[in-house]
Order: sequence, then structure tokens, then C-alpha cells
Amino acid sequence: MTSQLQAVSLRQVRRAPWGCNLMWEDAEMTDEERATQQAAIDEIERLTATFRATERAHEQARDALHEAIIRNLMTRTLRPSQVERHGPYDRNHVGRIAKAAGVPPLRERKTQSAETEG
Repeated sequence: MTSQLQAVSLRQVRRAPWGCNLMWEDAEMTDEERATQQAAIDEIERLTATFRATERAHEQARDALHEAIIRNLMTRTLRPSQVERHGPYDRNHVGRIAKAAGVPPLRERKTQSAETEG
């Protein structure tokens, strides 16, 4: 490919607005280089499809886990510390999931903030 690049005159070299040299696109590729490039493109496309499929599966598994956490906290079957011990989240994150779903706290607050006193 080097000899092919040397054969391209400098007048034929186009420049992109940001200054990239597009001379490589003007050079002819050999069949071997074209096959190697196509194999690389095929690999990237295959792995991207696998990534997207597993990403959807991950989101579905996470949603099912959150539903189970909410259901068990709502029915008081498990406490947040038990969910923490047997699940992937720490107790604070379990609390955030519960709060976002409207799960009432196990205990009411015993202290009042300075804003509510008065």
C-alpha cells in the first residue's frame, strides 16, 4: 500500500474541514486488505449485536429484581438489611428503590427537623 500512496500526487489529496488527510481513502486496497477490513467490520457488528441483546436482558433482569424487592418490602416479608445480604445492592440503594416506589418506612421518624417545628 505504501507504493500506492506514493503514487498519489499531492494535488489529488483532499483535506477534510478539520484537517484530516483523506489520502488513505483514495488509495486502492488489495483483496487481502479488503478481506481483513471486512472481517473486522463483521466482528464489530456481531459483538455490537451481542452487546445490545445482553443489555436488554440486563435491563429486564434488573426490572424484575426491583419489582421483587418492592413487593417483598411492601408486604414486609423482608427487611432492607435482608435484601442487602442476599441481593446486589447495599441497604441505602434498597431504601432509594423502596422510596421511589412509595414503600412506607418500617418506622416513623422520632425526631422532627427544625423546619417542621414551630
